[in-house]
Amino acid sequence: MDYSTWQLSDVIVTQTKAKICILNSNGLPISFIPTETTIRAPFGPSRFDKTQTTGRQSLEFRCNPEILESFARFDEWAVAYLTEHSERIFKKPLTKEQIVEMYRSPISQKGENPALLRTKINLDPGGTCRFWTPEGQPRDPPDSWKSAEFVPHLTIRNLWITGAMCGFCLDVNDLQVHDAPPKCCPF
Repeated sequence: MDYSTWQLSDVIVTQTKAKICILNSNGLPISFIPTETTIRAPFGPSRFDKTQTTGRQSLEFRCNPEILESFARFDEWAVAYLTEHSERIFKKPLTKEQIVEMYRSPISQKGENPALLRTKINLDPGGTCRFWTPEGQPRDPPDSWKSAEFVPHLTIRNLWITGAMCGFCLDVNDLQVHDAPPKCCPF
């Protein structure tokens, strides 16, 4: 990823009163496609609020070394950029230590468990995520999210800001799906 042209817009307050800053490179969205290997989504898509009717859901991918390395560099860039532009974005000067305290990386790891990449996916009919076979043909979402493997096409959309936290929203635009081979009876 080349960070030299990356920039965040001024803060925008959405209709839902959320504060965001759009990330772009020369006016274009920032895309990321891991190329090393397929990855898994061990829990499948989920919603925090089970009563919500929208198709926008969270989807966590198990990280491979390429993703870990790419997002470690991304986090370094984000902390440096947010520190340098803190007065414009947060309306007050903040130190690097203060930014590190409030910044939430797209990578999460709990204890000895493998690291996960947090993303958002829109599964509404006609939603923004498209699904593809390994041969490049359109297809439906996988029947079993937990057993399939994926190559995601992600957009690092925007910085979200709440009272004491901030982080980046990664949207899944396209998902190449590698279905697990059918299980055979071993007897």
